[in-house]
Amino acid sequence: MDEEFQRTRTSRAGLELVGFARLRADELMPGRARKWAAGVSKTWATEAALDTLRLLTSEVATNALQHGGARGIVRVAVLRREGEGRVRVEVYDEGGGVPCRRVAREDDEDGRGLFLLDVLAHSWGHDPGPDGRGTLVWFEIDAKADG
Repeated sequence: MDEEFQRTRTSRAGLELVGFARLRADELMPGRARKWAAGVSKTWATEAALDTLRLLTSEVATNALQHGGARGIVRVAVLRREGEGRVRVEVYDEGGGVPCRRVAREDDEDGRGLFLLDVLAHSWGHDPGPDGRGTLVWFEIDAKADG
């Protein structure tokens, strides 16, 4: 599965695989995903871009855990879209749920993750996993953003 996941990440035109991680699906996973993704991107992304990357990675990883039915291992990939100066983060879980917007009330403590993706990402979406199972949620941001 990991080889298939990595192969499909590198076979798409214009994307270069920067790093790939397998993270245990537990309550600490979003923080580990956030720290890892920023770490592999820090040599070519601005600090402002890294701040956005950290926030959105945490949101997508949390959604995989809370709503996607992630159990066992969550796979995270960081890719670079060379000609356009973008960084792409992909989070794959084997759960199979898809992102679904909801309207958060003012006093809700959650429910704003997809709104943040809409506002802060250049683009985002979801696809079936590489083997047709599970869900892969991705986003792209400008790696050279200056805040």
